[in-house]
Amino acid sequence: MTSSSSHNDLSRRQLLRRGGTLLAAFSAASILDTSVVEAKAKRPPVLGQVSSVRLWSRRPTTKGGGGARVIYDGETLAVLNLGGLGRLRGTALPNALGHCVLAGHRTSHGGPLRRTHTLVVGDTITVVGSGLTKTYRLVEPQTIVDAADRKTVVHWGDPSMSSLTLVACSKRNHLPTDVRFRLISRFVEVPAQ
Repeated sequence: MTSSSSHNDLSRRQLLRRGGTLLAAFSAASILDTSVVEAKAKRPPVLGQVSSVRLWSRRPTTKGGGGARVIYDGETLAVLNLGGLGRLRGTALPNALGHCVLAGHRTSHGGPLRRTHTLVVGDTITVVGSGLTKTYRLVEPQTIVDAADRKTVVHWGDPSMSSLTLVACSKRNHLPTDVRFRLISRFVEVPAQ
């Protein structure tokens, strides 16, 4: 073997090693990119946000913290675990005509509805969604229903108006929390003046 041949063999080995390293790095990057894309794909669409002085803060924010909570599309545990509110399937979009039902945790994942039991008739919330900002007023005392009573939660209000219900797990005394019962808070749109 000549020194030139030995030099070429060494170069080929180095090239193969470097190529293998680059291929491994490219594969790892592809896996990383795929998982990031998949994670984004699994995250539900954001439909808007809701803010409430009594529930969260005196100063609403646009980031979903402090005075506002993000509204996601979906009601699964994975959606609610994001720390915002989830729109129940089959209900109106936030601020659209019809009845929109939003569910959220009371004690876990930021507890967005932890203080729901403190709401009183006349309290208002503001919803940004569907390209609109609307104010809703609590119109009746809160009630407790059985967790399986979806019909009572979903079918309420005048379909020709915008209405909204907040739903959270609750004990019978309205305090957090028992998965067998739901605290429901009913709101109707405050007409623009």
